Amino acid sequence: MLLRIVGLLTLVSTITALTCYSYMLTSAISDNTRPLIECPPDAQYCLKSYLTFFDAYGNRSYTESHSCASAVNCQANGCQGNSQDLICCCSTDQCNSGTSISVLTTLTAIGLLYFLS
Repeated sequence: MLLRIVGLLTLVSTITALTCYSYMLTSAISDNTRPLIECPPDAQYCLKSYLTFFDAYGNRSYTESHSCASAVNCQANGCQGNSQDLICCCSTDQCNSGTSISVLTTLTAIGLLYFLS
């Protein structure tokens, strides 16, 4: 009987596990693979972040990452940040997809709104 309960709980946790994209892109590395992973039980969100860095010479580089996230990193659905750093959280399967182009488009729009206001 105990074995049936454990089996049922395993099945339920597998069915309800969140799936998110898990990969990283940088200005130096552009890999086209976009693997999906099953998130651990404590991950209630998928996370997508875009962080911009400038070196001592003013050259811009970026890091874009996609992963699972717990409530420590995400408290609600939506995006937070500015034109340099943007972090987005969502709570449905495969919701953290996207490419640098869509993130750059979003950042450009945020930047334009900032300068126009």
